[in-house]
Amino acid sequence: GELVHQDIHLPTNMAGALVLTPSPPPVSVELAASHKGGARALHARRPFLAGELVHVSPVLAVSTFEEHVSLLCAGCLRIAERPLPVQCEECRQAFFCDGACWQRALSSGGDPLGASHRSLCGVLTRWGNGSGVPLQTLALLRLLLHIYCQAVGTVGRDWQGWKSADAQGPLESLRLLHWHTEALGDLGRRARKPWQAAWLLEALRGSQLQGIAPSGEEQLRMDVARLECNCFSLVNSAGGVVGHAVYPSAAICFNHDCDPNCAADEAVSEDGASSALAPLRVRTLRPVAPDEELTISYVSEHWSLAARQRRLASAYHFECSCARCGREAEAAAAAAA
Repeated sequence: GELVHQDIHLPTNMAGALVLTPSPPPVSVELAASHKGGARALHARRPFLAGELVHVSPVLAVSTFEEHVSLLCAGCLRIAERPLPVQCEECRQAFFCDGACWQRALSSGGDPLGASHRSLCGVLTRWGNGSGVPLQTLALLRLLLHIYCQAVGTVGRDWQGWKSADAQGPLESLRLLHWHTEALGDLGRRARKPWQAAWLLEALRGSQLQGIAPSGEEQLRMDVARLECNCFSLVNSAGGVVGHAVYPSAAICFNHDCDPNCAADEAVSEDGASSALAPLRVRTLRPVAPDEELTISYVSEHWSLAARQRRLASAYHFECSCARCGREAEAAAAAAA
């Protein structure tokens, strides 16, 4: 079988292992069982030098944090440096570069990723009903709605996004992502009481998204948990983080290590400009030997052991047991003895 990943061709071998060959430049990597146990991970099939490109992941969906909603054009998905001048008169939750972008957003084709604001506007008119939901959860819900809108927009049409043998559309791509059951509880603990989902389900069922609305609160929370455990940062031209972006193949291919051998570049277009549509490129940080697992760090490598562990537990819901954490824990124990 074969998987198509835009500019990445993903053939499977006779053993069922997935062989990824980004182009350009050609490289040899394989998605196989992780040496650390658990899910599969990307492995080198040949020696790599520092700085080599090992993976290119197209974006599935983007959204801003609630305080930065006016910085992302819902028509062209441009990340602006200052608030955009045109605001949707109905929902007041979408912003545009100009009237042309507004009309594009309302068209059946929607934004460049295939999400039409016409499908979303009815839900966003009731966004104020979620005033009791934590802001970080609202940002994830906004990201999820972008995926739901794409799913509606691709009904009866061939989806042009990232595909695999198991995912032929936006929702399937989302639901391939691994998540931890602890994420469901953590999302609830962020407020004094669990965040309310009924208002959003009601809004979805009364909108153009009703055909793909989750069957209940549990499914909705599971979709949010998948995003929480797998989203990357949406970065503006100044390097500031303004929201979330989802790159499914990168989320599937790369496990965490506090001393990684790879790093994900900020999503920039070929001319170097910040772009919500740019793919995520992953490059080696140092020479990599054949059969070595390719890893990235989900947190800052400059943080202390305690800070890294806290962040990984709260945001990604696992306890890191990488070699670096082991060395630093042993050193701390020896110093305290």
